[in-house]
Amino acid sequence: MDVILNSTSLTYRVIGGLIDLYFFTGPTPEEVIRQYHEVIGFPAMPPYWSLGFHQTRWGYANISVLEQVIANYSAAGLPLETVWSDIEYMQNKFWTMEFDPYRYPANQMKALVDKLHARGQHWVAIQDAAIAADKGYKAFEEGTRDRVFITDHTGKDYLGQVWPGSTVYPDYLENPRTSKWLHDQLTNMYSQVPYDGLWLDMNEASNFCSGMQCQPNTASITAMHWLNVETPRDYNILELIPHRTTCQMTCKEGPADNLIENPPYKIHNFDNDMTTRQVSLATKTIAPSALHANGVKEYDAHNLYGTAMALEHHKAFIDITGKRPFLLTRSTFPGAGKFTAHWTGDNGVNWENIYVSIAGLINTNMWGMPMVGADICGFNDILFWDDKGKLSDSELQELCNRWASVGAFYPFSRNHYGYNTRSHEYYQWDDVTQSAKKAYTLRYQLLTYMYGAFYLANQKGGTVARPLLFTDPSDLGARNATKQWMMGDSLLISPVLTPGTSKIQAHFTAGNWYSAWDYSQLSVAKGQDVELNLPLGEIGVHFRGGAVIPMQQYAQVTRDIRLSAVTLVVTLPAEVATGTKGASGPLPPYYQEETCAAAHGKNAGQLVSCGVLYMDKGDNVLVTPDNTLQVWYTAVTSPDATSGTISSAVKSNAGDAAGKLRIEAVHILGAAAGQQTATAVVNGQTVTAKFDAAVGAFKLSGLDLVVGEPFSVNWSV
Repeated sequence: MDVILNSTSLTYRVIGGLIDLYFFTGPTPEEVIRQYHEVIGFPAMPPYWSLGFHQTRWGYANISVLEQVIANYSAAGLPLETVWSDIEYMQNKFWTMEFDPYRYPANQMKALVDKLHARGQHWVAIQDAAIAADKGYKAFEEGTRDRVFITDHTGKDYLGQVWPGSTVYPDYLENPRTSKWLHDQLTNMYSQVPYDGLWLDMNEASNFCSGMQCQPNTASITAMHWLNVETPRDYNILELIPHRTTCQMTCKEGPADNLIENPPYKIHNFDNDMTTRQVSLATKTIAPSALHANGVKEYDAHNLYGTAMALEHHKAFIDITGKRPFLLTRSTFPGAGKFTAHWTGDNGVNWENIYVSIAGLINTNMWGMPMVGADICGFNDILFWDDKGKLSDSELQELCNRWASVGAFYPFSRNHYGYNTRSHEYYQWDDVTQSAKKAYTLRYQLLTYMYGAFYLANQKGGTVARPLLFTDPSDLGARNATKQWMMGDSLLISPVLTPGTSKIQAHFTAGNWYSAWDYSQLSVAKGQDVELNLPLGEIGVHFRGGAVIPMQQYAQVTRDIRLSAVTLVVTLPAEVATGTKGASGPLPPYYQEETCAAAHGKNAGQLVSCGVLYMDKGDNVLVTPDNTLQVWYTAVTSPDATSGTISSAVKSNAGDAAGKLRIEAVHILGAAAGQQTATAVVNGQTVTAKFDAAVGAFKLSGLDLVVGEPFSVNWSV
């Protein structure tokens, strides 16, 4: 399908299927997205631990290298929640779901993963879509026996070529035999090494050959060698890569009069040299004439492969582990977010890709996959055949310094890079280490705030990362703020995205904004650009006025944060509540939530702030009022910001967080100047409070209030 947009029309040029048009009336942008998600399905709730920092690369050659990476992060004092294994863990010829006995012996991997689990860390393994068509390979032999693979137009298993050489493709589209086969293979893998998540890659589905039918080129000794050669034990695959990614098979193209292989209209689907962007539909993927078990041609189901794969893995994961799945997929379709997270694919090690990653976050959130991120510091340093545009070592260091700060505020935060890319784990440079420590310390303090945003998306649809314009659709300047994004309702991220830069012009919509670093206040009467001084190692992070934000103490693993003591940060807005819904101008944080909308309606003429604290076990499959803790907080403050109240509305009080999660402090930002020492009444008891005149913050500390029990604060300065 081609989609053509100009100033007067939107044109769809399709080569099959039906078009259903939906109109979502909003009226606000976030409500439009929620209405869309009601159609395609609400996003999956990610496990709590998955909000931590992840590290991987394609090419940690053996388990000793992986262990050293883990040790290096620990020695540097950097957080590391999850390590990942790319295709290097796979046995022999990249046999997915099986461990190489030399590089990654299963018994040694299990011992390593057991140690990770004991420390509160996790391990995720890659699963490629195509599997080796090799005798002796359990997954292939059992799949052949049970007829689980996609067939060509003659009924024979469709052969492609991917990393293992000759491959077949599991048929995930309404094939019950595939469900059982996948369950058996993943059960076998889990019994050897208990993975915490699965990474679904190459699932467009990718193919290094193109054609209606392909067979090994038995007439060529060279072609058969590169098709069948095993992975070197030392994992030095520089020579293998160009040969394995070049088609070594003989393939038949579809005849010109075959309208499935060659439809009369050529869509603009792909082109390496970007001249016409028109190539055969069979290029580097499964042939359109290939057949699924239910009789559907690949022509009609191609775009569903990645989502169908995610759906089947989602079901199997729950059944095998009994836990909430964490899946990450490259290929998606509307509705995929019900089952999986997403990353934006193989990006480049350059400044352009750090910038375009923001659009990737925002677009993917709108498409219903809020758990999304780009490969931090970039995947491809250079192309194997061309080093044009390669950054110098010092330029790479500066890029990674900035990207560490940016990536710390991706919903899904993972440093990942390719086989032929220079190492860029954060600990490779002292200054990058320090920048990462600073940015991730704040991220980890805000994990529960972020988790609440994911909960709302899971229950009602909507975004976690969103454009700044969502805070005030009437602000024309916000529509062009493409270098910033909001995380949830209340957090604005403003990074440096160009080299040699220490000052940026960041846009702020009308209202009060508070630095998340030091609480300093910025008041904006109407939307405008503001210069921020951000030397290397710094990133702009601001709380939006009108919010109640839960924060916790930093720890290096999320396990030690989830039930730690909470500080409620109340940010006072610039304008009083109007008491009416749909007023023009800025939209208050959580304006669309019932509790907050009611608070604004009941307290016209007062300053109203609102927010949610949500917690569950972190990996329970079902999320219900019977196993979750959900409390909404409302702060009502006098127009002169000299006095106010804070109250709670408990929606659910269950699960392992009930009775354990406690509030230790309350900080009210934007309060009017008062005496250095003041008093407040908390649940009927008078407590001492402190006014921090330097930043205008009213601080209550030394509290020990159980979240989920009655909560009320009366304060004045």
